Amino acid sequence: MSARGTTWLFSDKDFMWRTYQTRPMDLRMLLDGPNVRLYGIRRGGHIAATLLAAAEGGFTDPALCEAIYMGQRRPRGHLLAQTLSSHAGLAEAPRLRYLRVIRIAVHPALRRQGLGRRLLEQLARDARADSLDLIGASFGATPDLVGFWAGRGFVPAQLGTHRNAASGEHALVMLAPVSRSGERLTAHAVSRLEARLPVLLAGPLRDLDPASLVAIMAAQPPHPANDRLACAEDAQELAGFIRGHRTLEASLPLLAELTRQRLGQAIGSAAISAPEAALLVAATRQLQPIAKLVNDFALTGRDELIRRLRLAAAALSHAHPHPVGPSATARIQRPAHPSVWPTPEEIA
Repeated sequence: MSARGTTWLFSDKDFMWRTYQTRPMDLRMLLDGPNVRLYGIRRGGHIAATLLAAAEGGFTDPALCEAIYMGQRRPRGHLLAQTLSSHAGLAEAPRLRYLRVIRIAVHPALRRQGLGRRLLEQLARDARADSLDLIGASFGATPDLVGFWAGRGFVPAQLGTHRNAASGEHALVMLAPVSRSGERLTAHAVSRLEARLPVLLAGPLRDLDPASLVAIMAAQPPHPANDRLACAEDAQELAGFIRGHRTLEASLPLLAELTRQRLGQAIGSAAISAPEAALLVAATRQLQPIAKLVNDFALTGRDELIRRLRLAAAALSHAHPHPVGPSATARIQRPAHPSVWPTPEEIA
């Protein structure tokens, strides 16, 4: 089919996967996989962009679904169903039907022209037409990649606790529902991930790149309006840290909750910079040691660290709850140098 002179292709003859670590088994799947879909866009007779997706899930056998949930079975080619069930703890995940984006690539000269978005929009239309439930992707989490998927309506659903051998990053699953069942599963996944993050970030995810964590938090759906700062006691405690001499250690529980609730909206409204946000999540959610924070963020010492955290907390204290649009994470990038901080005047 075509639109405005653009052809969607279902052939691999004109494209080679140069950007990815591709194995012979990947080529076999591309050529012979019965569940594989290949899309492409032509410009001037040349391949400009392409997307490879796989249909997954749809298991109906209760015994098999239980075995997948218990980690006893790992059906080949069903990464989303298996990961969301056995790792994210979503027992209903194998029953739903998915289209997983395996590869998406745009010619370097044609990037930022919406070609990747058009491929994903076509994929979503096809998923709805086929009565599927979700489209999703699993990739090594970096700020740019999280921002790309969040900008196209995907939300974080599962974060791996180990670094991937190929990418060196923690694997992140992001989902976009296309059915009511998909919406329910996505909401369940988002809720479970949020509930698990406090323990994971202080443990196996303690060394996760803070900039990636900021992007993930910004991509999460807005929190309900149950803002803890509505409590006068908490507001007074926060003021004691920002303007007084209340210690970081005594203020950590409140700062962690403040960061959880308001970081996304502060990023979306440009109330806080990427380096500030990264420092805040590293200190309050990953609970990294003072010496590591000082070293990783090129600070002069503990006093400079506390001063920067007070500025960041002040920025969040003035951020008001509002829905965060998909463009929020698009602005989250790894800072060129962590010592490039805004002045107090820029925060106000």
